[in-house]
Amino acid sequence: MKLQDAARINPNAMLVHSKVLFDVFHPNSEHIEINDIAHALSNICRYGGHSPKFYSVGQHSVLCSLVPGTYQEQMEALMHDSSEAYLADMPRPIKRNLPEYIRVENNLLEVIFKRFGLTFPLTPRVHKVDNDMLEFEYVSFFDDKDSNPDFDFWVPEKAKAAFLDRYNELKLKIESEKEITA
Repeated sequence: MKLQDAARINPNAMLVHSKVLFDVFHPNSEHIEINDIAHALSNICRYGGHSPKFYSVGQHSVLCSLVPGTYQEQMEALMHDSSEAYLADMPRPIKRNLPEYIRVENNLLEVIFKRFGLTFPLTPRVHKVDNDMLEFEYVSFFDDKDSNPDFDFWVPEKAKAAFLDRYNELKLKIESEKEITA
């Protein structure tokens, strides 16, 4: 698709990895694909690019999903930043001063969570997992006395594969649990 065509069709839409025009201001759940989310999150660097090496939102999401909890909680932890696949990552100190960004992000996250059968708004547990991971990352990356030189920074391809593997693993486990309780 040519740029002029995309702008003519919807000037508020962007072309995503799957070649779909996606409008973050009026999101269509039918246009939300897990492959687009995994691809984008694995290519977006956290901390506004200020981590010691490239550290993707995708890797962060996978690590959050590995924290013990129910499979549903782990899936919600995996997907908690999925709106950033369409909006990009914004460091918290900036984000909290942009209420319109937060409104658009929450609307988009609600559509994404509904699309994947997840609980919205984010539960206190998911917020805790995210905050605990932020603390772990901060100590590992930025705290001179406690920084972790052995932290494994993933390349985007590894983060994308790990994200999709984790999504498929959790989806299968959640579906199996539903069959058992049905």
